[in-house]
Amino acid sequence: MNFLELIILAAGESERFPLPYSKLLLPLKDKLIIEWVLEKYTKFTFSSIKVVIPQNSLMLESFLGRWQQVVNIIKNPFPKLGMINSLRLALKEATSKVGFLIALGDMPLVEEETIKLLLLTFYNNIDKIIHPVYKGKQGHPVIIPAKYKQTLIELENYVWGAKKLLEMYPREIVKVDVSDSGVVLDIDNFKDYANIINKLDSFNLNT
Repeated sequence: MNFLELIILAAGESERFPLPYSKLLLPLKDKLIIEWVLEKYTKFTFSSIKVVIPQNSLMLESFLGRWQQVVNIIKNPFPKLGMINSLRLALKEATSKVGFLIALGDMPLVEEETIKLLLLTFYNNIDKIIHPVYKGKQGHPVIIPAKYKQTLIELENYVWGAKKLLEMYPREIVKVDVSDSGVVLDIDNFKDYANIINKLDSFNLNT
């Protein structure tokens, strides 16, 4: 059986965090933010796992060195160009003929059951774009079939290419309603970080 490739976008600059290192290295209980994400997704089978980080994020690169047998690090020299730039870099190295699960490195509360449901939905709708919906709000991760790879690479002028792709092909989307608010909770600032900490105990994280 052919499998999806996993792409974790972790190159977002922490401009709203006055930190000398990536926000993904902030602690959540006994783990780091990026550690929650990696441990969760690596419980599933992918043909490869790519993590896109800023080129100059030495501490994040050093941490990911512990995962070197599992993940392939891709360095983004221009993280200010947005997520589409990171996604494009990963897709240019991607080889899956099936598709790509695109996850965000600052969304640690996505539940394992949600990931499982999205994967099952995709493998039952192999040519469709899959994304979760929580209370009417589009969330992440998103699964993109391989046939859209080149289209995403060529979306030069959009900050978030996958979102544009959804707008371009509305009939090719399977929306998966979930009760998991983790699919819409990212960490952009300290208020978000505090909110994640407060919510952590209420999530079925299955770690």
